[in-house]
Amino acid sequence: MGYRPGAGQDLNGRQFDVVCVGCGPAGNLCAWRLARAGHRVLLIDRSDLPRNKTCGGGLSARALALLPFDIAPVVHRRMDGARLTLAGRTLADIDSPGIGAMIERAEFDQFMSRQAVAAGAELWPATELLGFQQQPDGLTVRTARGTVQARLLIGADGAHSRVRQLLFPDWQPDWAIGLEARFRWPPDAAPRNDPFDRASFDFGALDTGYGWIFPKRDHFNVGIYRLHKPDGAAGMKAQFDRFVLANPLLHDCRRETSQGHPIPLSNGRQPLAKGRALLVGDAAGLGEAFLGEGIAFALDSAGRAADWADRMLRQSGPPVVRDYLRALRPLTRELRYSLRIARLLYRLPAPLLERTAADPGVQRVVVGLLHGRRSYRASFWRLLWQVPLALWTAADVAPLQQPPAQAD
Repeated sequence: MGYRPGAGQDLNGRQFDVVCVGCGPAGNLCAWRLARAGHRVLLIDRSDLPRNKTCGGGLSARALALLPFDIAPVVHRRMDGARLTLAGRTLADIDSPGIGAMIERAEFDQFMSRQAVAAGAELWPATELLGFQQQPDGLTVRTARGTVQARLLIGADGAHSRVRQLLFPDWQPDWAIGLEARFRWPPDAAPRNDPFDRASFDFGALDTGYGWIFPKRDHFNVGIYRLHKPDGAAGMKAQFDRFVLANPLLHDCRRETSQGHPIPLSNGRQPLAKGRALLVGDAAGLGEAFLGEGIAFALDSAGRAADWADRMLRQSGPPVVRDYLRALRPLTRELRYSLRIARLLYRLPAPLLERTAADPGVQRVVVGLLHGRRSYRASFWRLLWQVPLALWTAADVAPLQQPPAQAD
């Protein structure tokens, strides 16, 4: 796929306008946009391509709207609704055409890399970043295949970003945790509309988080997500097993290898750029705290980074970092509100969470977020009013269930 340097080829001294590190959604989109704008772009990834990436593989409508090309060749299923459940019990089936699409990350990332190459970017897979030095007029970038010169460096190399470690060695993002597995359904399972046309979100799967079931072509991606706690991933495997047992849909499926992955979250205070180097996506800690979505915000940050880089490359003088930080403020503000929503809902005790999740007004807010029709800021203020109203109304209709009395 694209350009692969030969083993004996001397690559030292090559000149580029931009080096993009990482062939995930953010790096690929940056490379595509900057190459389309006429800049000399080098795209590198430490892994050979295609490579597996731990990810639920759900693209929200918010993410789809940020893609500048058709991804139909790698879409497993289009989603036309969402199912909200609590401990396996359906609370609501909500029709919402175009709410999202299901992909596999290995296929999706490779497809995006091909678009970048077609736009004119040069691709070096299986190429590790070794280091870089900044000079007043550019950077020297050392890779496992040789040392090149560039005017800008974009770190899009994921949660454990090497660019971030070199640029800001004392900074680490806050973390959430995901655990997922593939469940292959029986060969005779027909791709009927129910439950194959909607994503399922279970808000009673575990404390401070949720579970998901995403239908693909021939399997379900099943996982749980939890905000960071002092005990890290402890106990999540048992919670995952309970979530699976509570969903009869999965009982006849063959379970494949489980994988855990960290999700870096934005606190709105993290450094994102220095000199001629900047961070995007998970490398910048731009994960979303409520649902753990990373792709939409990776694409959003990549688009803003590419616009900034294009302007900087067309002018003389050093890049203006504060302009990039200013461009990201609307995005980081949204992410701060996603954390507030997570803290508001996930801290509710189980009986109160059930009442809240069953409320149609709350459900409309959640689906609006998934569809990209609502901002996180507006949704937070709506939920701040809606949640007490839901609890008050439910309390009038049905009192909290009391535990059975102990026998003498």
